[in-house]
Amino acid sequence: MTGRTTAVPLKKFMGLMCDSFHFRWITLDRCDVQGIDRMKHPQQVMVWGIICSDGKKMDPIFFRPKEKCNTSVYYNLLRCKVLLWLKYNFPDASYVWQQDGAPAHTAKKNQTFIKANFAKSWPKDLWPPPSPDLNPLDYFWWSVIEKEVNVTPHPNLESFKSKIKEVWATYPTAMIEKACAKFRPRLEAVVAAEGSWIEH
Repeated sequence: MTGRTTAVPLKKFMGLMCDSFHFRWITLDRCDVQGIDRMKHPQQVMVWGIICSDGKKMDPIFFRPKEKCNTSVYYNLLRCKVLLWLKYNFPDASYVWQQDGAPAHTAKKNQTFIKANFAKSWPKDLWPPPSPDLNPLDYFWWSVIEKEVNVTPHPNLESFKSKIKEVWATYPTAMIEKACAKFRPRLEAVVAAEGSWIEH
């Protein structure tokens, strides 16, 4: 049909969002850091994750120190972890894979793998590269995890990672569903703003 656009109801498929984030200890008030020893190079960890519109979430993936999420690393992540998780959690293939425009995500090798192995996915040119307003991991999940994890300081990296896993595993499903439900209204707001930043 020419001249017509057909919309697939969003409730038909589970929306999946993936992203990565660097965690480090932060504070909102300068007086909170007085008397704390400062390190020249504080430890941090990069975490990658998936949340779904039905509230499911894949266990967090921790990158090795100084490891970057390049094309090869992302390909191995998709092939060895994500695909297995998707097949287990969505045996009927009722999901749409969504990711942002990060170079590793848009690399030809990874796009080819996704197209060949994932049920449905958004093409790389559909998602705007700087899209934190549209990704529930960016506008919701990472800040929630960071806030909960940083309630108390951690003596070492393993303690830090352990707390991330704990908060990740116990966060209420209903809250994830609620955050993901805001995706479409946020998408409409970005379209109305002609691609510009929107108020949260």
